[in-house]
Amino acid sequence: MCLAEYELLDGSALQMLQVMCSVQGVQMLEFDLTWDYPALNAQDYLDGTCMVCAGPNILEYVDFRTNTTTDKSGFVPDQATEENPNRQAALQHSGDVHRPNGTGCSHKIVVYTSQLHDYVDNLFFVLSAWNAATIGAYPRPQVNVYQVLQNGEKELRGTYEIARAKAHEAVVMCCLHRSAIGGWEVVLVEAYSAGNAKNYNHIKQTITGMIPTFMAL
Repeated sequence: MCLAEYELLDGSALQMLQVMCSVQGVQMLEFDLTWDYPALNAQDYLDGTCMVCAGPNILEYVDFRTNTTTDKSGFVPDQATEENPNRQAALQHSGDVHRPNGTGCSHKIVVYTSQLHDYVDNLFFVLSAWNAATIGAYPRPQVNVYQVLQNGEKELRGTYEIARAKAHEAVVMCCLHRSAIGGWEVVLVEAYSAGNAKNYNHIKQTITGMIPTFMAL
């Protein structure tokens, strides 16, 4: 799904960005990752991670260990107000959700856009291999982006073709970018990287190199 394209200046970190979907007015987005284990009951993981950025800085990340963002990125439940008594953490990660039949696993990252602080402008979504050398070791990986409606129903807004990243240890798949005209856009990035959830240093370097491009949009 491509709704627009940005042509960027030569020498920028990325030469073209594709907007997977525009999500103006959307309060809740869900990023779903599923995969099969390399062998039955041989538990090995793809990891879905979100890096939260403000300007040139990575504020924090959520993954299977951290589960939720802190007040660095957005409001947290203990900051509930009379106007909003059921305040959610801005980002929530499901952790590892194993299939009962032992064939695979899933991760879910939920973003409550209204709970993010105004200075948060980019959320980068990363996929990485845990023990395997490359993403391609995991059969049938899939990433879907859903808009969650007020009645709880989910509307598919975009997908990422993971097969293109199969030769790499990690890929920065997409970015939830705060548009200068308001609202949010899910922007396809597809930047390959070394590193994984055991050590994010290489992945953070990859993202830091892209941030100036997004700040210029």
